[in-house]
Order: sequence, then structure tokens, then C-alpha cells
Amino acid sequence: MLLNEGPKSFFRGYIPSLFLATYGMIQMYSYENINFLLGYQSGLKMTWDNFMIPFMTGGFSKCFASATLMPVNVVRLRL
Repeated sequence: MLLNEGPKSFFRGYIPSLFLATYGMIQMYSYENINFLLGYQSGLKMTWDNFMIPFMTGGFSKCFASATLMPVNVVRLRL
């Protein structure tokens, strides 16, 4: 790669990768807000409802973060 494309080829996806660092922030922000909207309170006795709400909102927040950053990920892969 160094011989064919030069040393700049190692850093082509660097800028989009910096934007992808916000993935965890988007995921945790959406997780906390969805739990708040659903009225989930942590620290209560573990019942089926108290287990399923964080489980489902965790999956949804991960999907939301992935969908939000999908265009940036496509640009990074194309570079």
C-alpha cells in the first residue's frame, strides 16, 4: 500500500473515524432519554417489567446510534 498509493493512503479514513467516536455518546444519550420517557426507575426490585424495559431500550438505542452514524460509516469505508 505504501509503494502503490503513498503514505497518505494510511490516513484516508481518519476524519470520518473521528465522527464515529460519538457513537457511544449517542447511544447512552438516547438510552437515558428513552428510559426517562417510559418512566423506568433504577434500583427497584427486579421484576419482569423492570428487566425488559432496560433490555429493550438498550437494543433500540444501539439501533438508533447505528442508523444515525451509517452515512459517516459508509464514507469512511469508501475512502
